[in-house]
Amino acid sequence: MPNDIMDLTVDLIYETQQRFRIRIYDSFNKRFEVPLDVSVVEKKVDMTDYEVKLAQKPFAILVTRKSTGVTLFDSSLSPLIFADQFISISTRLSSPLLYGLGEHTQPLLINITNQWKRLTFWTRDIGVRPDTNLYGVHPFHINLELNKTGQTNFHGQFILNANAMDMNLQPLPALTYITIGGIIDLYVFTGPTVQNVIQQYWDVIGKPIMPPYWTLGFHLCRWGYGTIENLTEVMQRMHDADFPVDIQWTDIDTMDNHLDFTYDNKTFHGLPELVRTMQSEGKHYMNIIDPGISSTQPAVGPAILVSPNLVLNSTIVHAYIPQDTWYEFPSGVQIKTVGQFVDLNTPIQKINVHLRGGFIIPMKIPGPNLVLGRGNPFEFLVALSQSGNASGSLFWDDGDSLDTIENKTYNYLEFNVTSSNILTINALVTNDKDSSMVLGTVKVLGLHKSVTNVNVNGKPYSTFVYNVLDNILIIYALDLNLLSQTSQIIQWTTAN
Repeated sequence: MPNDIMDLTVDLIYETQQRFRIRIYDSFNKRFEVPLDVSVVEKKVDMTDYEVKLAQKPFAILVTRKSTGVTLFDSSLSPLIFADQFISISTRLSSPLLYGLGEHTQPLLINITNQWKRLTFWTRDIGVRPDTNLYGVHPFHINLELNKTGQTNFHGQFILNANAMDMNLQPLPALTYITIGGIIDLYVFTGPTVQNVIQQYWDVIGKPIMPPYWTLGFHLCRWGYGTIENLTEVMQRMHDADFPVDIQWTDIDTMDNHLDFTYDNKTFHGLPELVRTMQSEGKHYMNIIDPGISSTQPAVGPAILVSPNLVLNSTIVHAYIPQDTWYEFPSGVQIKTVGQFVDLNTPIQKINVHLRGGFIIPMKIPGPNLVLGRGNPFEFLVALSQSGNASGSLFWDDGDSLDTIENKTYNYLEFNVTSSNILTINALVTNDKDSSMVLGTVKVLGLHKSVTNVNVNGKPYSTFVYNVLDNILIIYALDLNLLSQTSQIIQWTTAN
């Protein structure tokens, strides 16, 4: 290669028990490194879940999992190339099954069994085509490990490099990192669960931000409004239909010659006045910024599965329901599955939503929009697991201010239901005193025995109903202060 760098320094850094770092760089000349503020480890950790071997001739690094011997990183597959504008290092994969390597238009699971695949990492806004690189670069993947013990483990790799990159996936299975600059700064995360890998990745890059409350509302967005008259007509139709809208977006067609931070004062004359009117109504306006992740069954956290109808003229959704106890929303009807595809009857006006057992979903009685509905009572939707347990938590701030976590101006609650039919609510942080947080209703799904009585904080409570057909308990009109400094306890007794 032209301009080969012949004198390299290799740092093998045992950062934590589950995190190993490989740095390969020019020994004499400073090269660009991503200015990410990562923690600096001063000494080797005493205990690790991984074992590292270094070969000198030919040069290779091997990282394996101590408990199973499975390969986590192995660069012996091909020679290291380190030139001024071409850097390449390869590794064997534990299996051909990967997740991540975004942002590209591809399935969630990347299966390279019997196929070669090249993914380019270079951000751009472009029409969607298969395997096309899009708006973001996330050179991180999770690899499923196959081992003889039958235990399923996962590990991850992250290369900290901001230059243009290709990643060549090979059916061996193997992965080749190719970049045109910077250094090799590669992390190996040992997991062993997917959640562990993500947490270890966050420990390096930082955790996601807490989104403002208003961003959780309904977003209305499209390209092609064309004129401000068309935009206001759409907004008026939503208002006339009593459809709650919190955020109105506009696309590049509102801009002056497609220039950011401008608007066309001919076709979109009066846009600033329209935005101010929206803001006075508690709504928000956003210019397009083009992020997007596509999924046919998006999961909202661990508890909510959405299976929308995305096929034109179809009334059936072929949806996968994982093995667990699930409940249809909003009916609360329980379904049990061994992990299988099911055909869901889905007319155009229906969106399939299922709740996983074992979770408590805090909900709000809606208002005209989220800002005006903040003062309405909460409802706790308790989806019992097969063993009769459930738990949940709630973070709540003023919905608008910056840095509420850093300034500790928020409220935080945890709640759980035990198999002995006791719901306990604990307010652990209550620093946002201006927020009204009142519990109005508790709905318990999957309660298979009739309820004879209910006690609230040790006192009998009679405002409840039990639906024997759907096995649902609803406790009404509670008016409980969720910011109470003492635990709130709701208990129900079932028939033998």
